[in-house]
Amino acid sequence: MSKGSENEFRAGVERSVSHTLAAARLVRAFRETLPSDVGCLVLTFDYSNHGHMGYASTGQRDDCIRLVREFLANFEGN
Repeated sequence: MSKGSENEFRAGVERSVSHTLAAARLVRAFRETLPSDVGCLVLTFDYSNHGHMGYASTGQRDDCIRLVREFLANFEGN
């Protein structure tokens, strides 16, 4: 891997981690204000073309995947 590619890779990893940490902070804040029987899923992303994204939730991964699929189906009118 060239030095430039390695630097880009490292910057991308750092950006993705920062998105995930930001999402986790938001989830902690939501957890303090939401009723105990309500979950949340937070997605963060870049506006750039690099597609860095982070997420955090109060739910299990499989439940979050199902939630996103249901959301997209409703959002697209299916």
